[in-house]
Amino acid sequence: MNMLPTLQITQINVPIEAFYSKYSCPELTDTNDGFCNSVFFGSVEGTLPITEDTAVYSKDISKVGAIVKLGVLGFSTHSVIFTGTMTGRIGKILVDDRGSKPLGTFEIVQHSFPVLDIKVNNNEDVYVMTENCIVNVADKDPCPNKVTCQDCMKSKNPACGWDIPAASCQPNVDNVTEWLPSVGGQCLQIEAKDLLIHDDSRNSYREERAVKFKFDPDIKFDNVFCQYEYGGDRLIQAIQVNEYYECSLSLGDEPFTLHLVLTGGVIVSTKINMYKLSSADSCQDCVRTSGFWCVKSVSCVIECEDCAGEFDFIGPDMENECPMIKSIKLYMSHGHTENLRLEVANLHPFKLVTVMLFVKMSSTTDLFRSNYKQKAPNAHAKMYLQYNNSKIDNSTDIEVYRCDNFASCEECKYQKHQNYQCDWCGSCVTTLNGGCSTPESCPISIYRIVPSFGPENGGTLVNVSGKNIGYPNDNITVIINGAKCINVNVIEASTVLSCYSGSANIVGLSNIVGLSNIVGLSNIVGLSNIVGLSNIVGLSNIVGLSNIVGLSNIVGLSNIVGLSNIVGLSNGVTISVNGFSSSPVENLYRYESQLELHSFKPDRSIISGGQKIQITGVNIGYDGSRYNIVFCDSSKWFCIPCRLFKIVSRTSFICSMGTSRTIKTLEQLLVVIDDNTQLRLNRSFLIVTDPIVSPLLAEDATVFKSGGVKFTIQGKGFSNIGTVKVENEVLKDDEQCFIKSDTKVICKAPKYIEFDFERRKRSPRQHFFVAFDNYVTSLTVLYVDDPVFEKLPDQTFGKNLNIVIKGQRILEGAKQEEYTINIGSDGKCIITAITNFNITCLPPYGKPQTKTEDAIFILVSV
Repeated sequence: MNMLPTLQITQINVPIEAFYSKYSCPELTDTNDGFCNSVFFGSVEGTLPITEDTAVYSKDISKVGAIVKLGVLGFSTHSVIFTGTMTGRIGKILVDDRGSKPLGTFEIVQHSFPVLDIKVNNNEDVYVMTENCIVNVADKDPCPNKVTCQDCMKSKNPACGWDIPAASCQPNVDNVTEWLPSVGGQCLQIEAKDLLIHDDSRNSYREERAVKFKFDPDIKFDNVFCQYEYGGDRLIQAIQVNEYYECSLSLGDEPFTLHLVLTGGVIVSTKINMYKLSSADSCQDCVRTSGFWCVKSVSCVIECEDCAGEFDFIGPDMENECPMIKSIKLYMSHGHTENLRLEVANLHPFKLVTVMLFVKMSSTTDLFRSNYKQKAPNAHAKMYLQYNNSKIDNSTDIEVYRCDNFASCEECKYQKHQNYQCDWCGSCVTTLNGGCSTPESCPISIYRIVPSFGPENGGTLVNVSGKNIGYPNDNITVIINGAKCINVNVIEASTVLSCYSGSANIVGLSNIVGLSNIVGLSNIVGLSNIVGLSNIVGLSNIVGLSNIVGLSNIVGLSNIVGLSNIVGLSNGVTISVNGFSSSPVENLYRYESQLELHSFKPDRSIISGGQKIQITGVNIGYDGSRYNIVFCDSSKWFCIPCRLFKIVSRTSFICSMGTSRTIKTLEQLLVVIDDNTQLRLNRSFLIVTDPIVSPLLAEDATVFKSGGVKFTIQGKGFSNIGTVKVENEVLKDDEQCFIKSDTKVICKAPKYIEFDFERRKRSPRQHFFVAFDNYVTSLTVLYVDDPVFEKLPDQTFGKNLNIVIKGQRILEGAKQEEYTINIGSDGKCIITAITNFNITCLPPYGKPQTKTEDAIFILVSV
């Protein structure tokens, strides 16, 4: 039985051994998850206790960023919450007395820059502040005039809405409740039930019926009137009863349209169907048409008083109290009489009962084809129940099957686990009436194990593939090289299992009963090749018998208790399913007994973390294994986790360093693989300060809008960094930066980003994040328009004849070394001079290759 994991809170002062003995975190699951990989769990505190209230809003943090700021635009009837994220996005949430809902997708205020604050001014302006700009995201467009409610909803202006009495789209200046905000996107609707009428009713003879309805959204109207086509222009005032309104109308047996009217006219309409009482022959049909279902007499009436003195009735809005079938599907074997268990609910006076229903299918031609040369298809039908001359509203599916349709043992066993009463006895037969007293097992085949190797202490999650290796709820045992696999789980019925490898760490042979009594064991030829025998206590004191050759001649050796059970001595995989075992299959899995840590590089990381550390050793890389990696000081009280990043090979893996609270020298690397194998390496590791990044120099801070121009970042401490990346949603390039020295980094500028709020003028200066491992800072550049070049006149180029390319803005966003000029497919034009308006270059000596006979194309790249 699998137990759910529990989370325990520990104190800060816990040694690292205790930490590893209690906790493990799955690797390679959530790259944004830092909590699970923290060495110590801490408390989460707030001003109010956590409750079980429904969340107001949630969003995929990996797409929009964590919400860090809120601003509330409040009105008398509703509010709009503006949510700012770490990635410079703004989302909106509508909140009113009915709950909350998100309003569309997040809009981008400024790429990658966190929202620092949101301020609402006089419920009109909504100012969003990032690190270097302030944006007003309020929608101030006027409300549309002369439109319908649906047109008004499309405006999405939080101040605009549909004034129901005035039938116009306008701000709610009078703070009336009969007003719908456009951000809600919902016009007034009416919910009304269909009605029952007595069988003798005609259009010429009407009866008074109470029409019940309610509004959505749930707006309270002081004076609302009903009007319908059979009543002419007459207005009948609606009376509020609890959550409903009621109007008493004279109705016949034909459908009609109900109009709801305020002083300004019709505000909403709906169609109501009319049914005769005799048509409601079930509980749900009755209550859905505003009738009452009498439980004892099993009949539908218009008024609850008509239930002949009964107090037990089911009324409108009580459909869940009606009798119903709860079973989803039933199965029957063809040609057999069966008792089918059918679960039902609300068969009064019992709330939950199980009905035994007798069904017999005896005729072959009823449901199957009579041609036995072909497989007959299974028959499918709906089954209904009837009690006291009334049917239960819903039904259940019933399938009639034939076991002899399944020709193989594997298919027969599979169908057995699909609720068919079949089993294999040389052929697939039904198990009803003792038809298969001694079921046979299908031959078990084992194909492979993935991964095919793991640490000898076990704990590795493996997938075992084969045939007939078990179904859910089977009793399955997997033995890998003598070690029992734990937590066996069926992944794919009959073909794939998963389990955690058991420990293959061989316990000394000195405990084997009777082994120490064998005379002359030390002189047996070939004894030195037996793994583990050299550790037997007292072996050297046994008096030798030099003439004994081979273990087979020692009397009684086969009787040594437990010798066959030594874990790890066998090299085969066996699977047992419900007591039937497979033959051992060798060379599918290998336990590694020698695991060692040798080294790691680099040997330092900044406080913010993120450095990729490559750890090398012997037999330490296992795809799919779970790793816990930490660097600790000598006391083991201060440890920094290193999250597994990638398995490189059997001898190497890479992890990503976590953050630190301070500069520190760590002295020990601890690695736990699959919870069971612990490795240590004593070697110093330094936690150093974050780099210092200077603002861009003037000559580097101006770039072309197309991006790609190299610029130099200056500062200090860059040699302690592993990778530098420009974080930008448009340009995805891990090689866009390289570290030139401890004080210089060369990067490519990202492309200019057009803002989403294009209605407002923007400065050509933009900001973007640069990540030095996990230390992130922002830089500011001035974007200028890309250069343009004039078309070259037709001319002949020759040896030592310069080419002059004219243009504009050539040097405004790049330096000379950023330009390259290609001629044809393989020629280079060496730049000899460059200004803001032209480039002079010297073509190659030989004629470049070209796809055309005469014309040669010149390509200028920057």
